[in-house]
Amino acid sequence: MAVNYIVNSECNAKRALGDGDHLKGTVHILALLKARDRAAALRDMATRDGRSPEGMAVIVRTVNADGSTAEKSVTYEDLLSQASGLEPYTSACSGCQANFLSKPFGCFGVLNFPVCRGSEEWLMSRLQPITTIGGQLIMAAVKDFRYTGESIKTMRAAGLFESSKPIKRAFKTGFLLKFVITSDQLFETILSVGEYLDPGHCMGILLWLGAIRLDGTIPTSPAEVEAISELTTTAQRTERTTLELGPATNHPAILAMHSLLRGLFTSWTQSAAILISD
Repeated sequence: MAVNYIVNSECNAKRALGDGDHLKGTVHILALLKARDRAAALRDMATRDGRSPEGMAVIVRTVNADGSTAEKSVTYEDLLSQASGLEPYTSACSGCQANFLSKPFGCFGVLNFPVCRGSEEWLMSRLQPITTIGGQLIMAAVKDFRYTGESIKTMRAAGLFESSKPIKRAFKTGFLLKFVITSDQLFETILSVGEYLDPGHCMGILLWLGAIRLDGTIPTSPAEVEAISELTTTAQRTERTTLELGPATNHPAILAMHSLLRGLFTSWTQSAAILISD
């Protein structure tokens, strides 16, 4: 299982594959990407077993027009045939500003389940101190929008997170007072606020995590956040801000989080919402 996130910008490929409707095209491309990935998984499995993938099949759950679901067997050959629908449009992705993964259809990202504990720990380690504007903003967001983490607790109970318990961080806010936030609450702000993440919300998450630099510096004051809010065009945002991900790593789970933050940053720079889809 996985959750898909897409920088919901319009392009010729989405319009063409959606008969002029870029949202319909987005859904179609996502289905073709899933077919491609399933074919690749069957091919890898066959290679490990020393055999050919031809004739192998996977069970795919489909949603009928009335909302009911059904399962059907789809062969490797069928998956390749479906995925071939992407081929005429791959070259158009080169140079696209929404292509945060720098590959064909790189405006589509995926977060695979179960979420690794190491990636949760990495994400939580990025939360900014309460003495900075990033820390103050996450504390205000948790209180104002009542992020309890309940929706993520349900996902965790279903085995969609490697760790059975969330990661916690506590920040001292005064004498005998502290602010405690869990990774359930943080993931809720990303995965459970609705079908779309507004670009402004994406920027907020980046500020909480110290994942954006303004003129080479991570913002720590309200004045610096105000300066960021005054950047209204893609040109201004890409010229004066950069994504900050910390030291380089080869850890696959942390790299998955890097991709997610790249998607959020691209959403903001391009003024295009993130579409969340399973």
